[in-house]
Amino acid sequence: MPTPGTGPATALALAAGAMLPMQGAINARLAWTLGSPIWAAAVSSAVLTLALVLMGVATTRGLPRMSGVDEPPWWAWTGGLCGMLVLCCPRRP
Repeated sequence: MPTPGTGPATALALAAGAMLPMQGAINARLAWTLGSPIWAAAVSSAVLTLALVLMGVATTRGLPRMSGVDEPPWWAWTGGLCGMLVLCCPRRP
């Protein structure tokens, strides 16, 4: 028997899963429009950043705590570079 209140979370998870294949087509169209997959990724990332900031403020009642930002190792801040390499490496000159 499902846990009460999990219906909305399940529906959201299904919707997110359905959007995954759409994301490639959407980004490809944006790349065609902008003339470059790099610019499409930059625009997409800017929209993503704005959406995440709004979601974070709406769901956590404020901004992230800044105490302890010097605690993680330097490489913990490089996650976005991994995504950039995935996008840039397959590109042909």
